[in-house]
Formats: sequence, C-alpha cells, structure tokens
Amino acid sequence: MKISQTLQFLALALVPILFTSCASSIHYSASTLLDETSLHHEIAIVPVEINFSGPVSTRLTYDDYRQLDIQESHFYQESLYNSLLRKANKNVKVDIQSIERTNAILRDQKISVQDSWSMDPAKLAEILKVDAVVKVRIEESRYLTNAAGFGLELGRAVIFGPYNGPLPAGPVKTADVRASCSIFDGDSGDLLWKMGVDQDANWSYTPSEIIESLNRRIARKFPYKW
Repeated sequence: MKISQTLQFLALALVPILFTSCASSIHYSASTLLDETSLHHEIAIVPVEINFSGPVSTRLTYDDYRQLDIQESHFYQESLYNSLLRKANKNVKVDIQSIERTNAILRDQKISVQDSWSMDPAKLAEILKVDAVVKVRIEESRYLTNAAGFGLELGRAVIFGPYNGPLPAGPVKTADVRASCSIFDGDSGDLLWKMGVDQDANWSYTPSEIIESLNRRIARKFPYKW
C-alpha cells in the first residue's frame, strides 16, 4: 500500500485529540548557517525517529510495536514534507527530495526505517545524493495513531494502556509530544540548525491535525530563506 493510501486509512481511524499548549524554540543555529545553506541545492527528510514512552500493552508483540513506529514515522515524515512544500512556494529556496524517492533509495540499500535513525548524517546524504539531511526525533507518551491494521481493541490498548476501560469523555489528557528537527550538512555531517517543539494534547482534534500543526511550526522557522 502506498504511503498516501496508508495515511488516508489511518486518518479515518485516528482517535480525536485537542491541543492544550504548544511551544517552540530554535536551540541552535551555526555561525556558518547562511553560507552553508546558500550552497545547498537539494535536501532530504529522512524517516522520522519515534521514541515511545507510554504504557506497553501485553496484547501487542515487539514486531507490532515496530510496525507502529514505522507507521508513525511515515505519518510525521509526509506531514513535514507537505508543510515545507507549502512554504517552498513562498520563501523556502531549496529543492526537497520527495519522500517516496528518499524511502525507496533507503529500501534499495537495505536500510530499514529504524536503522536510518542512528546513521551518520553524512552517510545518509551520500546515499541519497543530497546536500543536507533533515532528521526529526519525536518523543511521545502515547501513539497518535490507533494501531490501524491491528483492530480497534488493540488500538485502544496502545492508546490507553493495557486495560479495557471505556473511551474517555471530555478533555482527558492523552498525549505529550516533544519534537526536535535538525539539519545536517551533507559533506561534513555537521549540525547546522536545530529547533524543538513541545506540545500537550487531549481529546477533540485529530492526531493528523496535531502533527500538521507541529510541522507548520517547524516550517515557519525553517532556514533556506533568502
């Protein structure tokens, strides 16, 4: 199934969530940022790293959780790509490799989604033939998808923990999301820019809206504007 089809399927099954607060900040910007980015022609967004710290359900296996990580990784990756494309029509002055091509190259090189998270940025840039790579790390206390493909009950187990209580009513807090987005130079592998977004969430808006809001904040601060 194509990523876009998977995302459409996930969106139909996602559990509603509402923002309660969101903060963003640029933690680092290299002194050579403008000089370096002005030489870049193409960048790539590599698979997003997912770090889950919530309750673990005994109803899902290790492989189930790995598949959930992959689904969430692609969900965040495509959302950021789309957010940057919208900005590129205005003031982001660099080409962005399609995520379909990025992920296809990694698959052809036998590099799994999880393996890409720990790879050296310069090596990734060499493999992808780009001038810089964008790496995003997500820390979340609840999965924002509902384990689509595993069934509703398993999805509930992942979101709420290993119990079978009723769906909560009202603004019950369900997810804390912390994201960091980093840009690495393709030649040196040096960190050029990094920002973070912290977000609380509870029931009302869809997870896709949470993720899109988070990535819009990243896109607004994204360099490559001249």
